[in-house]
Amino acid sequence: MRSRKGEGTTAELWLPAAEKHGPAVDQSKRENGDVRVARVPLVVLAVDDDGLVLTNTLAMLDDLGHTGIAASSGKDALEILRHQNPVDVVITDYAMPHMTGLQLADAIKKEWPELPVIIATGFAEMQSEVQPVVPRLAKPFTEAELVQELEYIVPREETVEAAEAGASSI
Repeated sequence: MRSRKGEGTTAELWLPAAEKHGPAVDQSKRENGDVRVARVPLVVLAVDDDGLVLTNTLAMLDDLGHTGIAASSGKDALEILRHQNPVDVVITDYAMPHMTGLQLADAIKKEWPELPVIIATGFAEMQSEVQPVVPRLAKPFTEAELVQELEYIVPREETVEAAEAGASSI
């Protein structure tokens, strides 16, 4: 480094030269590690009272090719379900004021018994309250974990078959 009063400072960084070509990437490993999967896009209602978590969930859904609809409370979620186009899956936070995710799941099952609901929570104590049939997603969750849970609750084969049946009837 050189510095001269009135002229400024010159700094030099010496870095090792990079290889001309980077290491080859095994395509099979890359494909298996990619969380984007070929499937029919879903309409997912995401419910969370934390705006940052809700925004992140919607961004993940968008990255995966799904349509995310935001609701900041259980009450808002029920209004959306009653007045919007059909929703394929609901992902709801567990700990919300006025209506917990479990209470929302119960309300959804009464009006839309076939609509799958995923409870997202960071609370371990929820384990004893939730029936074993309610799928759970541990917070914070990754995009890969979201894909895995969506695959579990709405298998790709069923979604593709339903889309093909709908396409053939048009």
